[in-house]
Amino acid sequence: MSDTSALCSICLESSAKYTCPACTARTCSMECIKRHKKQTECTGKVDQSKFIPKKELAASALHINRDYNFLLQMGREISVGKTDVKVNARNVFKRGNNSNYNRNKRPKLEASDAHLTDHRITAVKKHFPENTPYLTRRENTMCVILPDGMSRSTSNKSGYDKKSQTFTWTVQWLFIDAKGVTQKDFLSYRISETATLRDAVPLNVLQSVQENIQKDQLKFYLKNVFAQPKSHHNLYISLDGDAVLANTLKDTVVLEYPTIYVSTEELTVNVVGVEKAYLEDSGSDTESESDSDHSDSDTDSDFSSSSNDSSDQSGSDDEAPEELPINASKPSEPLA
Repeated sequence: MSDTSALCSICLESSAKYTCPACTARTCSMECIKRHKKQTECTGKVDQSKFIPKKELAASALHINRDYNFLLQMGREISVGKTDVKVNARNVFKRGNNSNYNRNKRPKLEASDAHLTDHRITAVKKHFPENTPYLTRRENTMCVILPDGMSRSTSNKSGYDKKSQTFTWTVQWLFIDAKGVTQKDFLSYRISETATLRDAVPLNVLQSVQENIQKDQLKFYLKNVFAQPKSHHNLYISLDGDAVLANTLKDTVVLEYPTIYVSTEELTVNVVGVEKAYLEDSGSDTESESDSDHSDSDTDSDFSSSSNDSSDQSGSDDEAPEELPINASKPSEPLA
């Protein structure tokens, strides 16, 4: 009689080479291992919480190895967890020592863009907390810097790529419908500033939301970081989809990195050009004050003309001499 203990428990033909850690079944090949898992619904992993009597634990070295491997695995996971915490903590505060995010750096003022930059600085101080850091990048793009540890600050991977010798941006894409409702929100990393918007946007992601989308029908709008969330006034800044990313972000303001709206329909409400997006915001208070002063001056002039008319009428009734000064005439009687 042949010894069947050395044969594969599945095919019963070849000699067994492998032992299942979960049920100690003997198999000969990978095909037999898969058949074994499918037939017996075995996971192939040892159940660490399964109770084993003391007699069985001492009888087989397999159970002792199970406990030893469990303790070894737990120690490894604890060590890896501590390392991950230290690495993540260093990454959070890494930007503080990075020259690209120097807090003392201030926007450069160019002669041609000085007027526009002054309005942007005023808007930053008005809409953001006091002493909010900001810096100017590439084509006079102002980047407002958030505190370390915030999600948008941590996800910002924008910087100069030495290998390609070009600046790369992190871009947040918001795919919206004609009413401005967001259909898809996703991030793209390391987008070259020399790429056009139509080439930079991941078309496959948009097609997962809406089929048969072509690049030529896409419209692009930059989010105005100074727009009020409730009013949505001047929320969208129109962009040229055929222009490179560096030119589209010229003279704009972004919060860490640009947020670009993508739509297949052309928006007609709350859309403004980049030359007016920040000028209107800074000049709204001045304009309202001038309107108020103008209305006050109109009221004063109307009151003055009515007073003159009443004084002239009272002077004519009293037959006052023509050479009598106006301020010497009798005051008009109050209206009943």
